[in-house]
Amino acid sequence: MEFTVNMQPEMMLNIIWLILGGVILIISAGFFVTLFRFRLKKRVRKYKAPKPAKKPPIEYVRNHTI
Repeated sequence: MEFTVNMQPEMMLNIIWLILGGVILIISAGFFVTLFRFRLKKRVRKYKAPKPAKKPPIEYVRNHTI
């Protein structure tokens, strides 16, 4: 009994599928880059100086000293 196996061409794939895959890859890479940019932008916060404490009026200090 004899079996024969026909070899298929290596690039039997249509060129349109390769182009479509490349386009999808580029679009998804751009999406992830912009996503990480916005995430990093949210994490970086400017330091806000604390508000100074209000001082009591000078009359209160003069009247309530020990």
